[in-house]
Amino acid sequence: MFTVVFQDATTSGRQRPTVAELDRWLTEWGEATTVEERSVGLRSLPVRFTTHPDRPVRADVSIGPRTALSKLVAVLFDLSAWLGSDVCLETAVTRAVLWLRLADEQDRQRLASALDRADEHGSREEVLQRLWAFLAVIHKGRDLRWDAAHRQVVEMLEVGDGVSREEARSIRADARTGEVIRKPVGPGGVHVLAWRWMSDNYPGLSEIELGSIWPR
Repeated sequence: MFTVVFQDATTSGRQRPTVAELDRWLTEWGEATTVEERSVGLRSLPVRFTTHPDRPVRADVSIGPRTALSKLVAVLFDLSAWLGSDVCLETAVTRAVLWLRLADEQDRQRLASALDRADEHGSREEVLQRLWAFLAVIHKGRDLRWDAAHRQVVEMLEVGDGVSREEARSIRADARTGEVIRKPVGPGGVHVLAWRWMSDNYPGLSEIELGSIWPR
């Protein structure tokens, strides 16, 4: 789940929209909507917008394996232009940065599903060994691996050397100096690259199942 905040620009001076005004804009943009007391959801994309006179408009986005990312980013940035606002995650982001953040999460889910299929076919260990070798090539000097428990790529780091004790304890409260912990790599595009490798090398495992656009 991502929360995108449409932060009011200091020069905008525009009043925040009512639910009716927000629904009208989204409908004119071409989206079918579902309206509640303080929010408007889209039928074709997994996003719900919330508006309130005392707070910036926000969008709660739930990325799934089949979400149309380019369309989603387009509606978010077109809405921001109408609002006269900045698009913010932790801070203001560009269209390209937002797309990459969403794509990395989407491809993390796709990679996890492909590895589940590999497990069903009895080839998971072979695939993981080859994935590990691929990650070692594209990120030389870093020990990147797939973490099955958290279903994401992590970096293996020694506490006190590769990562400070304070940072390590923010990842795992009982982390001790000298032991190795698993640090999530963050949304830098590593899952995008790993998914591209997976889909090229194991197309039979990488098929995206048809179904709801909303993640289960």
